[in-house]
Amino acid sequence: MSGALIRCFVAIPVSSEIAQICADVARAAHCGRSLPAENLHLTLAFLGDQTRNALIELNDHLEALKRPAFSIRLSGLGSFGNSLHMVVEPDPGLLHLHESVLQCIGRAGLTLQRRRFRPHITIVRGIESALNKAILHIPVPQTTMVVTQFNLNSSTLRPDGARYETLSTYPLQLQGWSGQADDFTDR
Repeated sequence: MSGALIRCFVAIPVSSEIAQICADVARAAHCGRSLPAENLHLTLAFLGDQTRNALIELNDHLEALKRPAFSIRLSGLGSFGNSLHMVVEPDPGLLHLHESVLQCIGRAGLTLQRRRFRPHITIVRGIESALNKAILHIPVPQTTMVVTQFNLNSSTLRPDGARYETLSTYPLQLQGWSGQADDFTDR
């Protein structure tokens, strides 16, 4: 089984509040195929097809990563090809995490096609490009979400859409947190 290839990616899962906003906006768009809440995420790196051994090596590097928690903010709608997405402001914490993940990928010996990082959450696939301009004017609440973890996910393509499975979860460090709810301090 170690020779089988696993299609995977590293991503930030979205909160239930962000998932609800995504569902509301997708419904208002009246087009394409809305992604289910469990498939909503912000991709940090798409890894493509990898071997189990390569993912074990990557997991070791990602587990050693120590990055602080941060917040992300939705800032509107965008589109790539036939998909509609929520635009996420490029927060410095997000950009640092993205770069750290890329460094872990490199240390694990994996090579990726280098692309400009455009933080987004895809919410609809299969829209007609002629509709894009009108859809982009749907109002989006400027909501923030605290990012406390990221995941390594597998992706299995099916006729009814991709199915994702979390392979591993990596917590981010909360500043001033010692494990007690009453011990959270601002720093």
